Amino acid sequence: MKRLLKNGAVISEYQMGSDPLAMNFPRRNRIVSALSDVVIVVEAREKSGSIITADFALEQGKDIYVVPGRVGDFLSVGCNKLISQGAGVIWDIDNFLSELQETYGAPVLNTKHTKTQK
Repeated sequence: MKRLLKNGAVISEYQMGSDPLAMNFPRRNRIVSALSDVVIVVEAREKSGSIITADFALEQGKDIYVVPGRVGDFLSVGCNKLISQGAGVIWDIDNFLSELQETYGAPVLNTKHTKTQK
């Protein structure tokens, strides 16, 4: 936080120096989703902070994208449920970046050169 204060910004509904209590995380997640153009969920239990953030994002009219997980994996239940509810699916990073460019005008990074050649 001290580095952020020096080189960036800290946004909170709590006074500086407040302890990071778990009960305050959902309010923090609401701010995170509000500041985001798109919310990406990579891993989520059925009831988790990621799902709370996704719910806030939906209320705020944000798009949600999800990395699908294995069926039966407890860390993928939330992601797979979001997909069943209509979230976008990230199945290929280049495809996803192209979709972001088409939808939001965001610049697309070329990830092809970073892939390992066999």
